[in-house]
Amino acid sequence: MKVDFDLTARDILLVDFFTVIGLNAHVGDLARGGRPLAILLAVTVAFMLVAKLVLSARRGQASVPEGAAPEFEG
Repeated sequence: MKVDFDLTARDILLVDFFTVIGLNAHVGDLARGGRPLAILLAVTVAFMLVAKLVLSARRGQASVPEGAAPEFEG
């Protein structure tokens, strides 16, 4: 017996969840983080970009998923 799950809602809910956590952050808390927080942010963004590039290279297509942006013929 094989069970398959539709994960479409999961992705949307994960974005909502982490957005709400980010909206609850206070500027004072972020300022107290100082340099270590800035380094963590830079490393996180770098890893996100590398993951995006590796994924798009493995798929052999543009980094925008099909159907996410309008197609233009020209």
